[in-house]
Amino acid sequence: MQRISEELNRLGKSYQIIGWGDLNFPLERYPKYVMIFFLDIMQHRDDFIYGLCVLEELTRAGVTIIPSLKALYNSDKFANYLIWNRCLKDKISMPDTLCTINLEIGIKFLKKYKRVVFKPISSSQGLGIELVETENRLKELLEEYYALFLQELIIDRGYDLRILVIGDRIVVQYARYNPKKFLKNLHFGAIPKPIDAMMEIDPDIKHFTDISSQVAKEIGKVAELDIVGVDMLPSKEGKVYLLEWNTIPGFRGAEEATKMNIAKQIVTFLF
Repeated sequence: MQRISEELNRLGKSYQIIGWGDLNFPLERYPKYVMIFFLDIMQHRDDFIYGLCVLEELTRAGVTIIPSLKALYNSDKFANYLIWNRCLKDKISMPDTLCTINLEIGIKFLKKYKRVVFKPISSSQGLGIELVETENRLKELLEEYYALFLQELIIDRGYDLRILVIGDRIVVQYARYNPKKFLKNLHFGAIPKPIDAMMEIDPDIKHFTDISSQVAKEIGKVAELDIVGVDMLPSKEGKVYLLEWNTIPGFRGAEEATKMNIAKQIVTFLF
């Protein structure tokens, strides 16, 4: 948000930063564009409905929302999996995945793999993701989150790939390097690295980036996303897996790794 604001200031654009709690509908004046940075309002049943009502009203008023309401419907981890299964599974693999509200079904999946990756359906920045090895922990997570989104653990090559697509154009692709942890998010200590620098660590990375670029563009079309960050994971055996995509992707790592002005490209796209 800070970087976007800096670029809007350079262009002399009029804008306002507001929180969800600052809104009072109906608005006296509707903006031309709304760019969403945080969806923290949409965590529980009633505030989730509130957030949807706000976005639906903005859409009815003709406001351009980035990401759009439809894009948000396509953005959570369960939606990612279902869209992949329907439209993309012939083009790219995903880790074996289960989403259920039934503990017994979750336990069967855990017994199959001995340990699995749990992800909150609506989380971002890697928050809440953990390795699960016991039935008791699975039960605790179901009681806390009301649904279990579980995936097999893929043995990786020490990094994942983040691809940022704006419109129909791949703007940047870089690696998030963290050989000591299965989570590659910057918040958990991963180091953003340009692809050229990563070739010294893994000479095969160029092959993985070629595959990832093709898939990232396809995801933008299928999920109808104006801006999308796609996370891909090269496995130790040399196979590439789609992990997820993000409709509100952070780009600090992209700017650090490549020295590109990503914020300027986003603002240019908006206007």
